[in-house]
Amino acid sequence: ELGNGKIFDWTMNAILDKTLFYNPLLGTWRGQTAMGIREVVFERDSMTSFGTKTPVKYDIKEKEVIVMDTSLQLGNAYVLIDENTISSKMGNVKTTFKRVK
Repeated sequence: ELGNGKIFDWTMNAILDKTLFYNPLLGTWRGQTAMGIREVVFERDSMTSFGTKTPVKYDIKEKEVIVMDTSLQLGNAYVLIDENTISSKMGNVKTTFKRVK
């Protein structure tokens, strides 16, 4: 059961994520890879992939978002195709992800 405080916190976080901390990657994405279906979850300060949650920072540009692993100082670019489609390239393999709603 959600109390009034939890509903307020959830609403405020949702508003902040859409305005002050706007990041087009936030949410859950799925893509087909050679290893099967991959799901990636982007949160305000972390991402979860292959069951591992990693602290990250985002460099948001007009057509792409660079996701930097803050502990390893490694990054990956996600190209914004539209609001529900992104792609990334690891080596020579390009993966397209669709937003999970």
